[in-house]
Amino acid sequence: MEKVVIDTSVIAAALLSKKGSSYKLISHLADGRLEIIVSSEIIDEYFRVLLTRMTNFYSIEALSEFYAFLESRSRITEPEEQFDLCRDKGDNKFLNAVYASKAKFLISLDKDLLDLRDESKDFRIKEHRFKILRPEEFLEMTAEDQI
Repeated sequence: MEKVVIDTSVIAAALLSKKGSSYKLISHLADGRLEIIVSSEIIDEYFRVLLTRMTNFYSIEALSEFYAFLESRSRITEPEEQFDLCRDKGDNKFLNAVYASKAKFLISLDKDLLDLRDESKDFRIKEHRFKILRPEEFLEMTAEDQI
């Protein structure tokens, strides 16, 4: 099972389109092929965004069920170190979770996070190197490995 940190933008995109890569990525959670690494700060953001921005598209009950699903597929880590590496300070929580868990992937649609990566789509915090990928890039990269 691959450990990944998933930015809230991907969670929201998965709910907005069942045809996109974000939805396919979330379906891998249901299959047990992925485990989301979250911090309490990240899981709180998932909850807040679901219940404030998605109620025009889904009922509170459906969103609560989806949140419970995400929570059940998540492993909580509480980062001991806090980094200030992203121009959007609110996105640092995702980098902190990647570093604390030593996850290999941060999956995002957020330009502030995507702009951090080099030409190989890598980013490094201290000794930990990981990929920052869009959902479709992650799916392409891991398709050969059958996650």
